[in-house]
Amino acid sequence: MTTATLNMGGNIEAQNDGLKGSLRGMAKVTGALYLILFVVGMFSPLVLETLVVEGSAIETAESFLGSMWIFGFSLVTWFVIVAVDVAVSITLYLLFENAGRAVSLITAGFRLVYSAVLAAFLLDLYDAYTVLNTSEALVGGDLTQAYTVFAAGIADFQAGFQLALMFFGAHLVMLGVSILRSGNLPRVLGIILGISGAGYVIDSMIIFITSNHNDTLSIALLMPAVIGELGLTLWLLLKGVRENAGSEVAAA
Repeated sequence: MTTATLNMGGNIEAQNDGLKGSLRGMAKVTGALYLILFVVGMFSPLVLETLVVEGSAIETAESFLGSMWIFGFSLVTWFVIVAVDVAVSITLYLLFENAGRAVSLITAGFRLVYSAVLAAFLLDLYDAYTVLNTSEALVGGDLTQAYTVFAAGIADFQAGFQLALMFFGAHLVMLGVSILRSGNLPRVLGIILGISGAGYVIDSMIIFITSNHNDTLSIALLMPAVIGELGLTLWLLLKGVRENAGSEVAAA
């Protein structure tokens, strides 16, 4: 064996070690971002569900008026969610690039579309907040009209969020495929996330088609997502990627 061959072997081994270290670091970053999404993502939708009074624009507006600081804080957290989701799209692409560039791009693309749709409809939520928080709209004006405009903004955002979740569900399906193809994480996580994505899509389609929200059915459809995404978060933070992941990337 020549010196050149030994040097080449050493360089490849060093490159693989570097890739492994890079992927482990990327896994930690992605896990930390997911943890932020878990904490913030549980708070933001809960605020709307708690304060909205179905079938009454006036009661809904009065409910939000009594909790304006919570409403304002939740609005900020929604924008945080969008920003973090964009970052997660990038880190997941890099983390699972060895699943195939096309698969990784589609996976990231669906999450970016989800983020873009959510951001677009956040403007409706911001407008609703502005209407309710503007003194001109509430003093000496037509309160009923202001409340109606506010409630319409909330309703538009909720519909937009359901639309966005369909793209998020498609993202989870593709993320499951990425995990199965890459071998970076346990296959069971990929399977659960794939099922989770299908649950998101089905739940949103049912709401759009029937204009009805069945809490029991939604919980059943979305429970795998809680298990899958929490499992993904903990695995990325505590375990990272498999030891052979770096060599697989190098070979891809």
